[in-house]
Amino acid sequence: MFRRFTRRVQESGNQIQARKIRFHVGKKSKNAVRQSAIRRKEIGVKRDYLIKTGRLVEEERRRPSRSTR
Repeated sequence: MFRRFTRRVQESGNQIQARKIRFHVGKKSKNAVRQSAIRRKEIGVKRDYLIKTGRLVEEERRRPSRSTR
């Protein structure tokens, strides 16, 4: 009986479909993309201002380390 069940599940394609969409992230809406761009711009302007006034010490940007697997 268990074999019949697993065969039906495999043939239905539900497992494959679930695996395909498991980590899928949908596209952002236009409004979300715009808001994100505006926020990045504001943060950059604020950061530049703080660096110019001397309140923020500019540091070298570190590259993210890659794990060695």
